[in-house]
Amino acid sequence: MSSTEITTQAEITASIARSLLEEDYERARELDGKSLATNTIAAYDSAWRAFATWCEQRQVSAVPVKSEDLRAYLAFLAYNKEKKVKFSTIQVAYSAICYVQRRKGDWGRDGKASYEVRDALKAIKNDLNTRPKGKKPLFDREIKEIAEYLYNDDIENIRNLAIILIGFLGGLRRSEITSIRFEEIEFHNEGIIIHWDKTKTGMQDKEIFAIKENKRICPVHNLQRWINVANIKEGYVFRPFTRGMKIINKQMYNGTIAKIVKDAVEILGKSIEEFAGHSLRSGLITSVSKSGKQDSEIMNFTGHKSHSSFQRYVKEANKFENNVAENLFGRKK
Repeated sequence: MSSTEITTQAEITASIARSLLEEDYERARELDGKSLATNTIAAYDSAWRAFATWCEQRQVSAVPVKSEDLRAYLAFLAYNKEKKVKFSTIQVAYSAICYVQRRKGDWGRDGKASYEVRDALKAIKNDLNTRPKGKKPLFDREIKEIAEYLYNDDIENIRNLAIILIGFLGGLRRSEITSIRFEEIEFHNEGIIIHWDKTKTGMQDKEIFAIKENKRICPVHNLQRWINVANIKEGYVFRPFTRGMKIINKQMYNGTIAKIVKDAVEILGKSIEEFAGHSLRSGLITSVSKSGKQDSEIMNFTGHKSHSSFQRYVKEANKFENNVAENLFGRKK
């Protein structure tokens, strides 16, 4: 084989290799932005635009951002007298800025803000005295009481009970409840599987079992009742009503879940201010935690990634467990 032929063969091999590598690069580029859920992207976009506006007004660089500028912005959010924000809002802003810096800027190998910025964030949290003021969870016994009242032929009650049972026994977020589509539900004898398009934690199927021995609290039975009475064959499962109680063919607003829960707990004679849509998800977690389920099992079911945030539910469930003073004065557990 001549040297010319060898050179040509080497060039062909190199060309094929470059072509294959470019295809791999293209596949990798298609992943851009897919690590975050739609709701997270929207929150980050809003937070970033607010930060970019702040930078423009003060004539400082947004990318790359200097540590002192980022600290100043966090302080601006925390102590702005014209617009008070919760610490959770400041956390979202910080996460959004970090995300953009990692993608566009150069924050070193660990991809984190400087320790001065992180210390400032901790100081703001301490200064605002942000003890989480979460809503109370709804426990299984309370869900059962609600079901006894709502299980009737009223079309709004049929929908609301299905929402409460699916939300509770699925440990679902409000946005997950309202985003369920008919095409995503797979019915089985043992229950249902919801094949999510996308949730906050990424794509994850959700199995919800049937309670055949008591149809009043069975999520599958009550879901089927709603689907039948509403004649739903495609699209969003849970839909709003007009003032005349006609079903509207569109997705329900997330905030409606909170109203449904508040209306339900009012039946029990409880303060509606202490409960919200998240009471369903937190109620499931605290209930099964008290029943002895392992943290890893619960986190896998609910899709929790952060163990620290999950532990807040466990502490609520075990608030009076293993108290050192429980046996004093002859008291027996």
